[in-house]
Amino acid sequence: DLSLNPYLSRSTVNWIFLPLLYEGLFQLAPGFEAEPLLCQSYEASADGRTWTFTLRQDAAFSNGVALTAADVVYSLELARKSDLYAVRLACVDTITQASQNQVVLTLRQAMGSLPLLLDVPVIRADSVQSPLGTGPYVLIQTADGAYLERVSGWRGGDAPIGRICLHAVDNTDSVRDA
Repeated sequence: DLSLNPYLSRSTVNWIFLPLLYEGLFQLAPGFEAEPLLCQSYEASADGRTWTFTLRQDAAFSNGVALTAADVVYSLELARKSDLYAVRLACVDTITQASQNQVVLTLRQAMGSLPLLLDVPVIRADSVQSPLGTGPYVLIQTADGAYLERVSGWRGGDAPIGRICLHAVDNTDSVRDA
């Protein structure tokens, strides 16, 4: 499978590229703490079962369209149905959009470490085959091949490489040789 859709790809080789295209609400920091990426702030209810996440105002997809809570809800719902993320999100009972920039997750039982599980890739709600992400690169497909192009003006600063050419490979030796 040559897909770079984080919910459809079964290729472990392709998974290497996913962090260049997509970000989650959080990423796992070197000290195993949840570091906010697309999340500006969050809070848990006193009983630890309801979590409210407020999105960054400056987060946008590679086409310049602002990230919304609807995109996060869409992505988390896809993740709950995917082979890769379903077990991780089994604790989630409901995912709702509270406002344009707030998402609420209700859990089956209290969990103090929920942000550690939310490094799930967020994609634009209306993109399926080649979904848009908020990462520093965008996938470009042409008749001559495919490549990752640096997103100009990305909020994290310019990525060091302007273009990453992609090649079809079918084994680890081919990855090395490409």
